[in-house]
Amino acid sequence: MTVASCITLKYGPYEVCGIVEHRTERLLHLKERIESDNYTVILKKWSHYDRLGIFFNDNDTPIFTCRLTFLQYPNILDPVCDKVYATISKCKRKSSQFSEEEVVSERRRKISEETHDKKSIMSNLLLLMSSDNIKKLTSKIKEIRSEEDMKSSRPPN
Repeated sequence: MTVASCITLKYGPYEVCGIVEHRTERLLHLKERIESDNYTVILKKWSHYDRLGIFFNDNDTPIFTCRLTFLQYPNILDPVCDKVYATISKCKRKSSQFSEEEVVSERRRKISEETHDKKSIMSNLLLLMSSDNIKKLTSKIKEIRSEEDMKSSRPPN
């Protein structure tokens, strides 16, 4: 598969006539419309009640979510369906600007930045916690404990 070729529709259960279960009827036209643009569409059951999540290229973050019951029958003129399709088209344009290698290198760069930030934070914390500061903090804790011990050892009036 090339970049931007797989769309996952995760759908939760919803209630019809007192029965709650996963149903795909509201998704069929949306699925056909997305497939007509040469995407592979995967339908997955989702545990979120009455929710539809659109996921782009097996990403963990949805590009679009809504209540599943907001989709209409038939959804040929459905405004929610139009919003979903517009969002997918927007993601396709953005992802087509980058090759797979660029995406991987960008992820590596972000990971290295996060690691660097964590290292710098730890080194700054260590500098702040110099031996003089630790000694002052320790002596203050000892003073407070001795005051508490003195208060607890006094006989009641």
